[in-house]
Amino acid sequence: MKKTKVVALIPARGGSKGIPLKNITTIMIENGKDISLLENSIRRLQPLMFQYIHELWVSTDSEKISEHVMKKFPVSREKEYLPLIHLRSPESATDEASTESLLFEFLEEQELENNDILVTVQCTSPFLDPEVLTEAILKVYSGEYQSAVSVTKTHRFFWTKRRHSEEGMALNYDPKHRPRRQDLKEEFFIENGSFYVTRCGNLRASGTRLPDRVYLAVQKEEYTHVEIDTLEDLEVARKLMESKGKTK
Repeated sequence: MKKTKVVALIPARGGSKGIPLKNITTIMIENGKDISLLENSIRRLQPLMFQYIHELWVSTDSEKISEHVMKKFPVSREKEYLPLIHLRSPESATDEASTESLLFEFLEEQELENNDILVTVQCTSPFLDPEVLTEAILKVYSGEYQSAVSVTKTHRFFWTKRRHSEEGMALNYDPKHRPRRQDLKEEFFIENGSFYVTRCGNLRASGTRLPDRVYLAVQKEEYTHVEIDTLEDLEVARKLMESKGKTK
């Protein structure tokens, strides 16, 4: 039987509207040098390369992003790696295109086997924990789970509206017997977008990166749920990165 290959893919589309070229915008300054969101993600994957991740790809439709990767990672030496560039098709790079459309395109172009594992990393969720990702890969690799998703545990009180009404309904506690946040009995988790791990055969069969038997890969700190869509999100993430989340 062919050995299982673990491939990491970072989608880095060039057409972001809210923050132009968002994926290569600066998330922090380190030793006087700008570190982009994309570079931050690649560096966080470094401890996993070769042992847990066999190939790392950046998928983009942007020449500027391709040049950014080649400038930041210009050579490949022993015990280092060179991120590979996947040229994303125009069809999978539109605002309306789903991430799954890119994943299927990548699977077929790279001829990944059903037994291989695809790790999708989103650099706009900049607080990826390499140890949590390692555990997620091993859970899927063992066959115990079909897929894994990065989540953050939250101790917040959730509400929703009743159907066809403005009336609120508490989801995870009884307002008449309000507990302390740390005493909430039911655990809730926020999908933080950092990574998804999927066996390729299950992705093909289900049409989704999260088929059945999903392992929750829990990142401990609540601030790790921050995702960057707006300039305000970016400023929050920069401050958090400066105070808590330097590249591991």
